[in-house]
Amino acid sequence: MKKIVKVFNSLSITNIIIYLMFMYDSSRETIKKLIIFIFNDNIASKISEIYEQIIKYCKVEIYLFIISIMVYFVFFLIRKYLYQNKYLKRKQLKELKSEETQKVYKSIYEYLNSKDKRAFLLIGDWGSGKTYTINRFFNNYYKYQNRKVYKISCFGLEGRETILKEMKTIFETEDDSITKKILNLINKIPIIGDFLVGILKSDYELKDISQNSIFIFDDFERITPLGDINDRINKRKMRRALTRLQMSNRRMYNTSEHRSSDESSVEYQVLSRYNVVIGIINELVDRYDMKVIILCNTNEISKTFVHEMFECKLDCKKFRIVSNEKIFIELSNKILDNNMDFSLEKKGQLVKFFYDISDDINKIWHNTRIENIRILSGIISAFLELVENNDVDSNYYLDIFYSIYVYHILYYNDELDFFRNLNTGQNIYCYYQKLKKIERIKENDIILSIEDTRNKKAKWVGIEIASNWLVGENANCILNLQKMDDYDIGLEDYIVENKEIPKIAKYRFDDLMYILSCDNTKIDEIQEIIDKKTIDFEYRNYKRRNIEEDSLLLKIKPLTEYIKNNNILENQDFITVIFKKIYETYQYKNIDINSYIGFEQNLIKKYNEWIKSKEISELDKK
Repeated sequence: MKKIVKVFNSLSITNIIIYLMFMYDSSRETIKKLIIFIFNDNIASKISEIYEQIIKYCKVEIYLFIISIMVYFVFFLIRKYLYQNKYLKRKQLKELKSEETQKVYKSIYEYLNSKDKRAFLLIGDWGSGKTYTINRFFNNYYKYQNRKVYKISCFGLEGRETILKEMKTIFETEDDSITKKILNLINKIPIIGDFLVGILKSDYELKDISQNSIFIFDDFERITPLGDINDRINKRKMRRALTRLQMSNRRMYNTSEHRSSDESSVEYQVLSRYNVVIGIINELVDRYDMKVIILCNTNEISKTFVHEMFECKLDCKKFRIVSNEKIFIELSNKILDNNMDFSLEKKGQLVKFFYDISDDINKIWHNTRIENIRILSGIISAFLELVENNDVDSNYYLDIFYSIYVYHILYYNDELDFFRNLNTGQNIYCYYQKLKKIERIKENDIILSIEDTRNKKAKWVGIEIASNWLVGENANCILNLQKMDDYDIGLEDYIVENKEIPKIAKYRFDDLMYILSCDNTKIDEIQEIIDKKTIDFEYRNYKRRNIEEDSLLLKIKPLTEYIKNNNILENQDFITVIFKKIYETYQYKNIDINSYIGFEQNLIKKYNEWIKSKEISELDKK
């Protein structure tokens, strides 16, 4: 519809110009001379004949066309001034006054309608949603107000001439007046079009802009960024290098060992360039009676400068914005709508998926306190890109999204050690619970956010997929998903849902010991399982490098880590069953106890005693 209206507007203006040009004898004679001057008498005569034929045979059509144009313009005026400026404008203002509308939108509206000669300062961390908030305000609450809005990005601007040049370009781009449209048509006239436009077009000076216009200065803090931005970039490269290292040899070193000792906040050394923009803003407010909204991360600028310039000189109204903790659905739908590659069926699946996990994601996002919408946007985009490029089955959506989500959160918080030995296909929540039980992870808000998730069945899809967006390397998604399917999950589903221990062909020793560490009333049931079922003693997580692969302690490590404080050594029947199963599986005899201390030494000593008593009993039988 908008394209049709645009075309009709152009045709209407063109035909009116042509009609006016040929309406009077003097104008027709002038045009004839001009055509003769440019071309020759023959072409002028042919054009004259064509015009006479049109006038002679198409008078009725011409009058009908003129009438239709008049009707169209009447309809256009009614639509614009009655429907838009009355109905839609009132509807937006009604929503703005609603109790549910956020305070920030009401504050901006109050400022724009005040008579105070001052600016409005919207502050917040990078990615907190400053630009998002402003865009949403002007689309949802201020779209039909009859005021021009000019948005200027401060990124890299320096010097008054550079800024004014950028502003002139924006003024010209935003000019949608009839005069501008006529000039665009004149510009298409061969040979003389450019010359005429150069004479007639406006200079777009500040003094020519209508009073009470609105200026938005975005990214104020990035005018001339100096300081330790390079350090930040290097830290990001370092984390990527660590990720590649883990992908290559499955080892992850502590990021704190590589961290730069100097992590001071970004400072700006050339404040004079900020003063230039402050001067222009002051001129707009005081001299030209404009409204100015400044978007700025004041944490990246000297506090003294913020006070002297924003609070004293400009007397700004100030509002600090924090990330909306319930933004996930709105943000995911926006990104999904911008992606044109998905079919309607696939989009429907993704919309439902995002809706189903939204409460969970919002809760985790709030607990992480990252408050950077750009990071959350990157997580959603990384997930959609992977789904799009690999045509992934919807059954894997939960695993892929949570793997990407958890990895990004811990990546930006230097907590990548969490993934040290997490295996592809392993339950993320279960892995976290086991590490917490044996005190292998730090108790902090970032890691604890994993515990808050309600989707406890999400499986780890592998470092290659989870880090693909950040590292920028192509991952074999299908291969990693096959690894997931091949992984032996053991009792992980039971652990995360706290159900009865199921009957399966083979049990993992670390699963059984974790369950026992959580509920010692199950000792008899677990003892019977160990005695009568096949037991896999391979310990999946956190092997010690100083222990040989075939050592007894490596096999019974879950016992030493999960239940060393439960007086399990006093239960002779339970220990005997474990020793018996280990001996049947590995044939260990007389382990040297000198390399061990504490609980581990006592356990090895008990095993050696059991082996000795077993040998004596076998001799007695002989």
